[in-house]
Amino acid sequence: MTVYLRYGWTGRYDDCEAPNYTQDEYEEARLLYESIINKVVNIHLRGSLRECRWVLNSSNFGFYEALDLIRDRWEYSGLLTVEPEGKKDKSLFNSFVKAMQSLRT
Repeated sequence: MTVYLRYGWTGRYDDCEAPNYTQDEYEEARLLYESIINKVVNIHLRGSLRECRWVLNSSNFGFYEALDLIRDRWEYSGLLTVEPEGKKDKSLFNSFVKAMQSLRT
């Protein structure tokens, strides 16, 4: 079994870092994600560009916070795809390239 995780969906429903979870609910959600992470073949992040950086819309946390959680806490090192939200604007191409480079650090 393989799993495709769209992070924007989990963030929208507060599945990863919900501030109003009880400690038991938080622990249950954390264990769920950590138990399936070795089956995940792709994590998909969808965000907007703002000043050469990625921003998550409709989320209680930032894009780079999510990225740190995925890489560091979940220890995920597999495929990561990023999809820009909003209308395509050729004048933002350099910002897009810089935002993509920011994913490496």
